[in-house]
Amino acid sequence: MANFKKNTLLSAMLLSSMLMACNGDKNNNDDKKDEVFATPVAVSSIERGSISANYHATATLEARNDAQVVTRVTGIIEHLVVEEGDYVTKGQLLAKIDSRRYQLSLDKASTELASIEQELKRLKTLGDNR
Repeated sequence: MANFKKNTLLSAMLLSSMLMACNGDKNNNDDKKDEVFATPVAVSSIERGSISANYHATATLEARNDAQVVTRVTGIIEHLVVEEGDYVTKGQLLAKIDSRRYQLSLDKASTELASIEQELKRLKTLGDNR
C-alpha cells in the first residue's frame, strides 16, 4: 500500500509540473498581444478621372504567317525598300539589286552575238560565191 501512495503522489507531482510547464508565463504572452505595428496609409480626396492599368512583361513574338523569300538572281543589294516588321504583299518589291554586273554580262553577250552574226554573214557570202 505504501508503494501505491508513493506512486500516486509521484504521479500527481509529475502531472502538476507538466501542467505548469505547458501553461507558461502569461505575462509574456500579454506583452506580445499588446504590441501593435502601425501600417502606413495615404489619404486623398475623391476626384473624377480615368483609370488605367499597365502590365509589363517579356515575351517571344511569332508571326501569324511565315514567308519564304526567294530571289530570282543573286547580287549585291543596292537599295532596301522595306524595313523589318513592315507589312508586305505578294509580288511587292523588297530590294533593288545592283544591276551593273548584269549589264556588263548583257553587253558582252550582245558583242559576241554581233561577232557571230558577222561571221555567219561572211560565211554565207563565201558560200554564195562558189
